[in-house]
Amino acid sequence: MMSSKKEGRFSVPELLEFNWRMWSFVLLLLLAGAVLFLNPVNPYHGYVDPFYSPTVFVIPIVALFRVTCYAYRKDYYRHVFKHPLACRADIRGEKDNRAYSGERTLFALNNFHRYFLYAGILILPFFYWDFYKSLIWQTGYFDLRLGSLLLLFNAILLTLWTVSCHAFRHLTGGRTDCYSCKAAPQFRKKFYLGQSFLNKFHENLAFISLVVVIGVDIYIRALMAGMPLDFTFIKVLL
Repeated sequence: MMSSKKEGRFSVPELLEFNWRMWSFVLLLLLAGAVLFLNPVNPYHGYVDPFYSPTVFVIPIVALFRVTCYAYRKDYYRHVFKHPLACRADIRGEKDNRAYSGERTLFALNNFHRYFLYAGILILPFFYWDFYKSLIWQTGYFDLRLGSLLLLFNAILLTLWTVSCHAFRHLTGGRTDCYSCKAAPQFRKKFYLGQSFLNKFHENLAFISLVVVIGVDIYIRALMAGMPLDFTFIKVLL
């Protein structure tokens, strides 16, 4: 007789423990989001908080883009709401007569992920602009600091996460039926293959970029609180 693990099922203690961790993570994200939204950060010594670049309207755009992301969608469908699942599992409470609840009611918002992607692409340049402004925040000086590098690292991660998005594939691969055909546009084929390579890491980039963007926000808040965490690598008189 096959064990429950070989059947791809969880024991009740394992399931409860995993759900406890997942719900704790969700609660922490909600609390962090409330703190960020209720306590905006003003520019500090040339640093602009990534959550408020260029304006506070970035927060709902980024939030909707992330919430509807396929990487996050998979996790909260399976581990928080337990539905819809890839296959039936009695231990998770899946029933034959349970109606599909994937992209319905509130989850219908996920169908707009492609349009949130467009908005996400449009705001990417502002993160690089913030990095540039942090370099010349003092008139007549080029000032490369730790905070500047963190802003750049955050911008790069957000860019990689955005362009590796599953919804981005329709921009690179849409309207082309055969990339192996001789008549297929080679440049577009190479671009599509490059995006396909990034797409393999999309889920990892989704969570890493989330941690980094929150970390940069905390870093700027710590500087405002007077913590000596910033230092200068290069300071040149222009």
